[in-house]
Amino acid sequence: MKRLLIIAALFSLLFTCCEVVKINPSTIDKPFKFISEDTITGKKDYLYVKAHEWMAKTFVSSKEVIQMNDKEAGKIIGKGTITTHTTYDGLGIRRGNDITYYTIQIDVKDEKFRCKLTDFIHEGGTWIYSGTYGSHAVNSKSFGDLDTDFDKNSNNDYYRFLEVKWLVQTKAKSILRDFNKAMRDKTDTF
Repeated sequence: MKRLLIIAALFSLLFTCCEVVKINPSTIDKPFKFISEDTITGKKDYLYVKAHEWMAKTFVSSKEVIQMNDKEAGKIIGKGTITTHTTYDGLGIRRGNDITYYTIQIDVKDEKFRCKLTDFIHEGGTWIYSGTYGSHAVNSKSFGDLDTDFDKNSNNDYYRFLEVKWLVQTKAKSILRDFNKAMRDKTDTF
């Protein structure tokens, strides 16, 4: 009897700790793009150099590249990636390490700057499935353009879609905070 109670307690603990996270759709921005613009003391050339330096230090992956770089126009456009690690489902199986690509555009003028993150495209990812017959990599589903809605009737994929969007949104807002901090940093590097 004692063993049965211990086993029941362990199963109860396992299933309460490993529930699927259900994100409230109202906490996700619509449209799915993120913009930060502000005024700051400084000429366009100085702000451009600060923005370019931030891009070079922040986007170091070969998948993240500057695609347009125009100092006279005060514009930098690039591609970036956000990797998200979604939660475990109710059985303790990891659901995915997902990759989302996006476009970043920085515009600077005398005493003004703007940073926009747009065009979020989810490419899916991989996770390791461990089963009775060993472990193997499994590709997770691609949701495509994250600015679209997803069919609620598709079981757990709907909640996974919302979780991916919420995690990407959280990281995008963090990128904008980091950019704003770098632009306001008074330390001259040149």
